[in-house]
Amino acid sequence: MELQMIAFLSIFAVGFLFTIISFILGELFDGVEDVFHGVFDFFHLDSLFDVDVDVDHGGGASVFSPRVISVFVMIFGATGIVATIQELGMLSSILVSIFVGLIVAAIFYSIFNWIYRQQSTSVVNNNSLINHVGTVKTEIPAHGVGEVTVDYVGSRMTRSAKSKDGRKIAINANVIVREIRGHMVIVDPQ
Repeated sequence: MELQMIAFLSIFAVGFLFTIISFILGELFDGVEDVFHGVFDFFHLDSLFDVDVDVDHGGGASVFSPRVISVFVMIFGATGIVATIQELGMLSSILVSIFVGLIVAAIFYSIFNWIYRQQSTSVVNNNSLINHVGTVKTEIPAHGVGEVTVDYVGSRMTRSAKSKDGRKIAINANVIVREIRGHMVIVDPQ
């Protein structure tokens, strides 16, 4: 039982730390990802599961997002601790922990996505900017990052931008948004 308790305490500690870190640094990594596209993909575990099923989670958290997984791991460990205190065997503790962890992670996932859907509908979906014309606000250096403004549905939005072919694009040049990577737009000169 002592080894079982140590195992579940360790799992709980890892889950707790990962939960805290992912909530504190989550926004930081999302912002850094705009500049270093792809470098931080390992923080988005949903990319590991290339399932050929079209599941629309409405733009909110993925089931395999670090936050949902960390909540599952933390609850799995906590439930295992309680099951060990109640003197359940290892297999029973694991099965109960998996069940409770999945239930709590599903509830967390549902609440997180509900909150996401409650956000203002005036927020523009970045994908709607594709094929719209913008103006370079801050020069885009060769293979570097600049800024563009795009007028869309009566709003002027400023986004980080990179040239699609890696060429320099001068300030005040008109560009066409070709793709979206996070909050960054990939543009071609018009």
